[in-house]
Amino acid sequence: MKAAILLNELTARGGAPRQALELARALENFGHRATVYAARYCAETCYPEIAKSLDVRALERPSPRELEARGPRRHHNLAEGARRHFLESRALARMVERDRPDILNAHVRGSTRAAVACKRQTGAPVVWMCDDARHWEEPGYRAYYAPPVQWLFDRVMARAERPVVREIDRIIALDTRVAGILGKYYGRPVEVIRSGLDSAAFEPRPGARAAIRARHGFAEDDFVLLWLGILEPHRRLEDAIAAVSRAGRAGCRNVRFLIAGKASFALEYTQKLVALAAREGSAGAVQFYDDAVPESEMADYYSSADALVYLAENQCWGLGVFEAIACGLPVIVSRACGAHEVLEDGRTARIVPPWNPDALARVIAELAASPSARREMAARARAEVAAAMTWESYARNMARVFEEVLEESRRAGSRAARDPREAFA
Repeated sequence: MKAAILLNELTARGGAPRQALELARALENFGHRATVYAARYCAETCYPEIAKSLDVRALERPSPRELEARGPRRHHNLAEGARRHFLESRALARMVERDRPDILNAHVRGSTRAAVACKRQTGAPVVWMCDDARHWEEPGYRAYYAPPVQWLFDRVMARAERPVVREIDRIIALDTRVAGILGKYYGRPVEVIRSGLDSAAFEPRPGARAAIRARHGFAEDDFVLLWLGILEPHRRLEDAIAAVSRAGRAGCRNVRFLIAGKASFALEYTQKLVALAAREGSAGAVQFYDDAVPESEMADYYSSADALVYLAENQCWGLGVFEAIACGLPVIVSRACGAHEVLEDGRTARIVPPWNPDALARVIAELAASPSARREMAARARAEVAAAMTWESYARNMARVFEEVLEESRRAGSRAARDPREAFA
């Protein structure tokens, strides 16, 4: 099988780039041929340790310095978005067409149009791995623009995307909520395939606890909550800051909250968090570490904390939750995050209602008061949840879908050859 995996961006670390590269690596190990195609690719900044053995092709290869000069941008203005969505998709499709793949995997939403354009030229079927739902599919899902602009954007995208999705052969999501949203909006069945995890890179590192705590000025007996990732409004870190303050007023004096990750994508949001910590009287308990934690140190940070807090709303999955679990760290997860679907409250995680700092404060107090309960929950989660999540199992499920779709495509082609009228049915 010759698989083409399509993305827009391979310029930074993140869930979707890692998932695509790990899929390509596993498919190669299974004996298939996998090529990764991207509009932009920077080998130095996007998992070089994984991509070095892969065939990665791109329309543009910016250097780290060029990426830095462009500045961080998570969402573009409408004009730039339209250019990328329509013109760039066609250029990406032309690049893929030349290699005549057997199967096209649109691995994120922005690559679906390119995959379908390529299908029209080559006949290769398309499997879409949807990384998340969008506002036009589920009003109330993350809005990226001011209301008038968002309304216009939703109308344009709804009209543009429906015909594209109709030509996709199979749709996959990472959790049942997003699968339900897509299924209802497009009237299509959506299969759920859970993501993988690199258990070799993420494992307990007890020796790192003292060093990381010393780096950030935490005492050994402090109860350290951790957030690790890119700061954006949907992370709902304001709820965690409010909860830390309330837990402190309730008597948990040694609770500390480390927010580690780049703030440059959402500077205004970060400034609001800093102001909130000051208003709540928890500025001394909340520490902002505005830097990208290197991949090699992520397990150190997970191993140094006492619990991970993950409150992201409308988050399709949440790879960081499972990286923390693999490192032996207890996790507190919001029901608004897809990761909670494979966790059990009180047994493998603490699951809290979204937008509820009071409930979170109670859970923080309970965990801070019971080190033995934390250890038991973390050990159970690592044995039952993290051990079952491997990139190999994820890739085998994806390969199964690819093979099913290819067989369906062959049967449809055979029927059309026997009766040409079926090609126009």
